[in-house]
Amino acid sequence: MSDLDDEIRSHLEHEIDDNVARGMTRVEAEAAAYRKFGNRTRVKEDVWRLRPWAWLDGLRQDLRYALRMMRKNWGFTAIAVASLALGIGGNTALFSLVDRLLRTLAVREPERLVQLTATRRANTRGHSFFTYSDYEVLRTLEFFDGLPGWNNREVEVEWNGVKRKRAVTLVTGDYFPTLGVQPMIGRLLDTQDDSPAGGDAAVITYALWEREFQLKPSVLGERFRWERGLFTVVGVLSPAFRGLELDVTPEIFLTTHSLPVMGDKGKLKDTGSPNLLTLKARLKPGVTPEQVASVLQERWPKMAQHGRPPPDGFTSKLTLTPGYAGFSRLQNQFSYGLWILLGLSGVVLAAACANLASLQLLRADARRREMSIRAAAGATTGRIVRQWFTESLLLSAAGGLAGLIASQWITSGLLLFLPEAQRAFYAFALDGRVLVVSLAATVVTALIFGVLPGWQAAREAYWKEAGRGSVGPKSTRWVQGAMALQLAASLVLILGAALFARSLGNLVTADYGFNRQGLVVARLNWDERMPSKWHFDRNMALLEQVRNLPQVKAAAFVEALPLSPHVFGALRVVGYVPAPGETTTMYFNAVRPGYFALMGIPLLAGRDFEDRDLSGPKIVIVSESLARHYFGRVDAIGEKITWGENNRDIPIVGVVGNYAVIDAREGAQDVLYTRSPGIYARVIARPRPGVKPAALIAAIRPLASRPEIKGVLEVTEYAAMFDRSMQQDRLLAILAAVFGVLGAGLALIGLYGSMAYTVSRRNAELGIRMALGARPAQIARMVVRETSALAALGLLLGIPLGALASRLVAARLFQVQPFDPIAIAAVALVMLVVSLAAALGPAWRAARVDPAVALRAE
Repeated sequence: MSDLDDEIRSHLEHEIDDNVARGMTRVEAEAAAYRKFGNRTRVKEDVWRLRPWAWLDGLRQDLRYALRMMRKNWGFTAIAVASLALGIGGNTALFSLVDRLLRTLAVREPERLVQLTATRRANTRGHSFFTYSDYEVLRTLEFFDGLPGWNNREVEVEWNGVKRKRAVTLVTGDYFPTLGVQPMIGRLLDTQDDSPAGGDAAVITYALWEREFQLKPSVLGERFRWERGLFTVVGVLSPAFRGLELDVTPEIFLTTHSLPVMGDKGKLKDTGSPNLLTLKARLKPGVTPEQVASVLQERWPKMAQHGRPPPDGFTSKLTLTPGYAGFSRLQNQFSYGLWILLGLSGVVLAAACANLASLQLLRADARRREMSIRAAAGATTGRIVRQWFTESLLLSAAGGLAGLIASQWITSGLLLFLPEAQRAFYAFALDGRVLVVSLAATVVTALIFGVLPGWQAAREAYWKEAGRGSVGPKSTRWVQGAMALQLAASLVLILGAALFARSLGNLVTADYGFNRQGLVVARLNWDERMPSKWHFDRNMALLEQVRNLPQVKAAAFVEALPLSPHVFGALRVVGYVPAPGETTTMYFNAVRPGYFALMGIPLLAGRDFEDRDLSGPKIVIVSESLARHYFGRVDAIGEKITWGENNRDIPIVGVVGNYAVIDAREGAQDVLYTRSPGIYARVIARPRPGVKPAALIAAIRPLASRPEIKGVLEVTEYAAMFDRSMQQDRLLAILAAVFGVLGAGLALIGLYGSMAYTVSRRNAELGIRMALGARPAQIARMVVRETSALAALGLLLGIPLGALASRLVAARLFQVQPFDPIAIAAVALVMLVVSLAAALGPAWRAARVDPAVALRAE
């Protein structure tokens, strides 16, 4: 500044000399020169602001002052940072999970990829699995530039004499060429490898190369054994590519012609779910999914039958969806819930912002004297708003930093609800996307709760200053509006918690149509190399051994357990005339004699299967829903259903009660039961009274070592499977409850902070009231009444918003209406408790005001 001082001094001296030359005395000339020049400090500040780096000095001053104010008001700072950490942390954590589901694949032109979902044979429910024969037919279509297919499995691999389980992905020959993935070293698999003559080549992932081979190039040529096949490593994948399936982290890639899974024709067998492929397709340039779907709508049903005529009632279609993101079997299960949680976390952030905005408005009212002095000293409205925004930005930055830490904890908690195999992929990773989202949330929150209070403070700074013991009416209205919004947002969170809690409670206590208590499920491993009779003999031996255990009351075969995937198809019902466009669809299950009695599913008409039925003519049993749907009565004994390649009429010999097939939300479903051949079956057992499921599991596991059974035996309690069927509902209920508690906490903090600030600014008014005869109890009731009125305003605003928001989640509610009166009553009760709790402290302090001290302070 010395150069500027010299310039000002030189300018004044020239002006003084000119004045003296005009006839003024020295004293008059100096006075006139100084008067004409004006405030030298103001001029220096104006000149300084014209310099390009002047804003940095202003920012430094703002930051230093903001830090001083944060230290001075440490209680407010702690509340603000904690509130923002929860809001920003929740949004960041949930964004990272959703981003994992929707992230674009590291492949060439991912926008041209589509995911294939189809119906196969008589199956009318969409799935993503295809046989190898389906693949061979689809790859000939003129719309596709490639059709990468894959099959994931976990197998025992012997490497350098050490056997261990490895995640292996079998891929078609056009998998890597179509995706355009490049190797780190060596080469990748191609169509020549996917042939009987070249099925011994293997590619490993970068993670496996780094973990077990320390990135040594000598890994090329390494050999390992799987079953009867000996495989050679020919390449290593780049670290950016982890496969096309998000839920699986493969270590080794082989072709579909790998020796242990070769069929009679040198390709994957079409039988057995382990051999089904998942398919993506690359569209040719200029081809759209809609064009392909319109053509395939007519061609696919014939293609799916591979030249065979489709049965009566058969409907089939091929669906193409965008395939730029990785395929995930968890998407359908959890993506809807994640979007709901992301919305709830956004409401938490909005509530936190509204809460802090109301507190900032009260602080602005308390700092009117300071703002007036700033305005009198020459500060502009923009300068005051900038100071407030700087303070808000610092608070938001601290909240954002704490939010990043909290997001790791929140993500870790969310991952507990996912299968253990998928947790590594969805684990929190601090990458560019997450940082951008966190930074954006930080800036947006600073704008929301910083600019409005700053603008209000700047406006009031130029008004006549109010008394120190009052709160301006304009400030009061702004604070009440912000608090009403915050309470409405909190109410939405509390209502969501109440609805999801009631929904989960209904799911747990619902009647599923069977007795699930104490059930134990046992299943032997599948070996595609062995014939069907070998599997049948082993399963029959397992069933007999389980039945002979003293801990077992009853045991039976079943292929599809309740609340698990069932085959869903279309058959012709003899005598039933479908309506136009209607298909006679139903679920299929295969059971053995004694299954219905064991499960507690009542036999309503006819008889159960018997052992002699296995060698006799085909018969079926149907559910009550199917009997009423197609025959109009429960007693449908003797009616027939056409089934099989020869379209034979099969008689119905029994009708049983309904049970929850896939999901309790579906209600009663049409189910057709056939006799289980015992090849793909599970053994389900019920323990005797007094025997716990854990004891029965311990008794069944040693049976795997028997010579007639020998194999890998998986034994689990059905209760664990039942819990997994409600995994998403439990996740939503628990996290909605957490968000509900956060909403209630924010409402409590907001109301308490607002009323405490208001009471502290109304000391003079309260002193005058008490001097005029008001009793402390009356003053306390007045504060409680004002707090309750504010809560009621939030309730009136929040109930319609909550009812509107609850309609968005109605699909995940079970036997609960979006506008549930019990949930609304619970929310009103919670808000009443919150308002009373928030009013206690301010009311107690208001009642203890000493009139003499309050008036003397004024």
